[in-house]
Amino acid sequence: MIKVLDEIEDLLGNRNLSDGSMRKAFEVEAVQTFDTGDCGIAEELNDKRMKCAQLLRKFKEDLQSIDLPTFKTREDLEEFCMKNSSIIFCSTNNSFHLREIQLKIDCLIIDSANLFNEYETLVPLCLPSLHSIILAGDEAKKPTVGNQVYQQDAFGVSLFQRLLDLGFNQHLLLDQYITGQHGRRVSSKSKVLKPEFTWIARPHNRKYILAPIRDQGPKAVTCVLHSSMATTESLYKLICASHDPPTDFNVILDIQDMLLQYKEETGYTYGDELRGERGQIRLEKALQTLKKRGVRGIDGCDNDKKMEQIRISSFRRIDIEAEGFEQIFERLLQGRMLVGSFKVSCNYFELAEGEVYHYDYARPIVRDGVTWSHAVMFVGFGDPAGDVLLDNHLAAIDTCDFELERMKHNSIGHLVYQNSYGKLFGFPHFRCGYGRVGLQSIVSMWEVTV
Repeated sequence: MIKVLDEIEDLLGNRNLSDGSMRKAFEVEAVQTFDTGDCGIAEELNDKRMKCAQLLRKFKEDLQSIDLPTFKTREDLEEFCMKNSSIIFCSTNNSFHLREIQLKIDCLIIDSANLFNEYETLVPLCLPSLHSIILAGDEAKKPTVGNQVYQQDAFGVSLFQRLLDLGFNQHLLLDQYITGQHGRRVSSKSKVLKPEFTWIARPHNRKYILAPIRDQGPKAVTCVLHSSMATTESLYKLICASHDPPTDFNVILDIQDMLLQYKEETGYTYGDELRGERGQIRLEKALQTLKKRGVRGIDGCDNDKKMEQIRISSFRRIDIEAEGFEQIFERLLQGRMLVGSFKVSCNYFELAEGEVYHYDYARPIVRDGVTWSHAVMFVGFGDPAGDVLLDNHLAAIDTCDFELERMKHNSIGHLVYQNSYGKLFGFPHFRCGYGRVGLQSIVSMWEVTV
């Protein structure tokens, strides 16, 4: 029946069919035959119309032969239809009716799952006897959340996006169908998603290894200290996660003690350096302080518990031009976070959601005659370093085959970093606190060993 209706639709769209011939084809009785003269399209249209009428009569006869129960209410009819259906379409909220009638569902498919908040998807996920769950959506589109509190506390995240960030298996539709003009289905080739590897919400040996996001405040210029301490904490977390069994490292380095130790090591208060000793020299001095003097740690689970000084064993500045970014990507794949800096221009504060920052030489931010630079901890990248590198490392950290192939054949050329401006900065939802910077904007990068 559907096939015949599609054929009628195609005939009606034929430009050679005149209005008079179409009226003639539809004005006759369904059981009659007639000569349409030289209009073959109208004759074929009439044949299809008559075939539809025959199918409808047969359907009516078959329906009368079915022994259907008598329904007293509309609810009884709906329950009967649902219990005898192979496929059921409904909204996420109305899916609770399926639980009320104790209907067993084998497979759940949530379309446009990227537009639903997590609490909305909990309703269908509570259905009993689910064996398979498929989430379909576009990660570029986010749920609409009007409440700012929800956004800050990550309640505006979709389950679809959260699973993507956790590295769950995903399949890209290379050929999908969308509704075009006149209700016709139009084939649309999907755009291959850009590759990106980060340690955001990615466990290593079942433990998360990124340091908590810091907030230096709007007026403080302590990004060098915060990024150095965050890198140190993350490297200690990596070591503890690599133990058998894995353990947690909950120590948070104290910024006040870091300021004190920095002054003891350098002989001057942080921020009072000479103009030429800021920027890269300041970052080197911070790492030197962590190596020679260490910084007092605070137990993240017990603030009253006294901790000994936390130190790093060594550090060195990476010669980016000599070593190339492939070596940097390899370190990040292994979980060896890096600390570094990039120059800041005015467009840094004008980025759209998810946009990669690139330094604008025409709009630099200059303070006291020096171009402002910003220190961060690098936690990922968006540029594949070759098949061999990815094959050796991504498989070891439970990266799915699809993500591996996606990263092999695409390049976007940036680093992902953890900032020190709290969770209001950067990526939307629970990725808040992170950003992206183009490779060509990187000024310096340091490797730290603990």
